[in-house]
Amino acid sequence: MKGFVWIGIILALLLGGCQVAEKPQESVQKTVELPAVDPLALEEAKDIANKNRRVDEVAAVALKDELYVGLKVTNFNRLFLRSVRKDVHGRLREQFPNREIHVTTDSKVFGDLSQLEQRVRRDPWKDREGLRRKLDKIHEDLKG
Repeated sequence: MKGFVWIGIILALLLGGCQVAEKPQESVQKTVELPAVDPLALEEAKDIANKNRRVDEVAAVALKDELYVGLKVTNFNRLFLRSVRKDVHGRLREQFPNREIHVTTDSKVFGDLSQLEQRVRRDPWKDREGLRRKLDKIHEDLKG
């Protein structure tokens, strides 16, 4: 009989102590800042990159605080990829000191940037969330 009493007391303590006060659920919303496209900076960045004689084509996407530039370098000039990237990056850094600048000579990334640039030129305010996702993917590809 004592065993049943102790089991009853233990169960009462366990059940009485396990009451969890429910917290009101707070709606957690991520405030994702949508990219603000800057077409003037895009043109200026393309002009600066085209000043390098080894660059054949340039694709760029300029946002409020970031600048992605893809360079197409062909033939013998591909031997100087590192110096071309360094030169263009330095010139862009001087012109846009408050932006994060990404310069690449990778042909796949160049193609992706070209498509994004064309899409941004057509309608800079269309599907800005998709633009941010694609730029994040390009940023991951640049890390290699």
